[in-house]
Amino acid sequence: MFLANNGLACCDKSLRKRPTYVNEALIHESVIDYFFTSDDTTVSNYDVMDRDINFSDHLPITVTCALDSMYAIHTRKQIKDDDEFISQLRWDYGDTVSYYSYTGIHLQPILAEIDTVAKKLSAKMHDNVAVDIQLIVDILYSQTIKILISGAKLFIPVRKKNFLQVLVG
Repeated sequence: MFLANNGLACCDKSLRKRPTYVNEALIHESVIDYFFTSDDTTVSNYDVMDRDINFSDHLPITVTCALDSMYAIHTRKQIKDDDEFISQLRWDYGDTVSYYSYTGIHLQPILAEIDTVAKKLSAKMHDNVAVDIQLIVDILYSQTIKILISGAKLFIPVRKKNFLQVLVG
């Protein structure tokens, strides 16, 4: 419901055929990386890239969107005008060890819930019982985001976008 209520749609129709997470050592792969948009009709290309030099288990996703040029110009100007008010997380100055520990501990119950839901879904698929998967995903997504945000608030400092430029300049 969260995604739908906020006008977001997943544009991964072709992605379902290709994994975005690949761990060759564990012989495991899955589709866990997504791209959401408020207007999926603007997406003209969506693909998972195979990179020779990629030190992550996550494969990069490429998305090409066609935007109205007036919208793009307005958006670019708006971003430039808002730069002085935009804050960003400064991961390079944060306590990432504590952040990872905090989020790891607090995300465990969600992972357990995902496992439980997956087992129930698998069983219900055989029984042809309708399940509101969108609601379940929205709830788990919302819980995940709350944990990530609370961890960032505790361990990662926030600075205005041009904070370091003001200090140096």
